[in-house]
Amino acid sequence: MKRYFASSRGGKKSPISQINTTPFVDVMLVLLVIFIVSAPLIESGLVVQIPEAKRTSPLPDTKDKIIITVNKKEEIFIQDEKVLPSFFMKKLQSSIVTSSSPIVYIKAHHTLPYKKVVQIIDWAHQCGCLKISLVVTPSANPS
Repeated sequence: MKRYFASSRGGKKSPISQINTTPFVDVMLVLLVIFIVSAPLIESGLVVQIPEAKRTSPLPDTKDKIIITVNKKEEIFIQDEKVLPSFFMKKLQSSIVTSSSPIVYIKAHHTLPYKKVVQIIDWAHQCGCLKISLVVTPSANPS
């Protein structure tokens, strides 16, 4: 549908030949808002204190949980049983077979290198664990 406006020349109407920029401006404003909101989320290098957390929930009391503990000496325990790193995956796979849908909880000492924790998580993924959680202690200052 063509839009017309009245001309001062004898009542003859001619089509409007201007571009309507309102939709373009609306889209640009929406994109600007999206970038403003998402910019703080992209920031990297945040200081994170591990393993304390302000909001924690207790471990569920289910039989399908597997707890992996790594102490300060980097010794690995599965369900309180010490396991050598070379036998870790075999022991974890045997623990997974006995559970229907296991949830793996990793309790790592707070001075443990991050690389070691990632290695434990990677081993658990290789064993077929789909649900992995890190266990933290509640912060002394919950506010």
